[in-house]
Amino acid sequence: MTLLNVNPLVQVEKIFNEVLNTSVNEVMNNTAPSAIRPAVNIAEQADAFILELAIPGLSKEDIQINVENDLLKVSADKKVENVEGTKIRKREFNFNKIERTFRLNEKIDQSKIAATSNNGVLTITLTKKEEAKKQGPKTISVK
Repeated sequence: MTLLNVNPLVQVEKIFNEVLNTSVNEVMNNTAPSAIRPAVNIAEQADAFILELAIPGLSKEDIQINVENDLLKVSADKKVENVEGTKIRKREFNFNKIERTFRLNEKIDQSKIAATSNNGVLTITLTKKEEAKKQGPKTISVK
C-alpha cells in the first residue's frame, strides 16, 4: 500500500490559478483550456511597442505568430518526446502548449511586425504608424 501525501490547498490553488490566469476575452475566443498563458512585458518606445513573452523550453521553430482581424495570436504546440526506457515520475514544468492573444489598435503598422527569440524570451516589435509616433516639442509662431 502506498500512502499519498495530498495537500488540498495545492489543488485549490491550481484551480484558482487556472481560473484567474484565463481572461474572459480568451475564453470567448475559444483559447485551448490546456494552453498556458506565457507571462508578458510590454514597453512603449517612441516608434514601437515591445512585447516580451516568457517561452522557456521552446525554440523559434515551435512558435506560430498570426495576425487576423486586429488580433495578434502567439501560440506553440510542442510534443513532449518520451525517451525509451525512461519513466517520468514527476513533471512540474510543462511549456509545450502556449497561447496568448493581443488586440492591436490603430497605432500599429501591421505590415512591420517583427519577432526574435533568444534565451527563452520571445520579443515582438510592433512598429507604430508614422502618424502615431510622438513628435518632439515644436514652437508655433503667432501670425
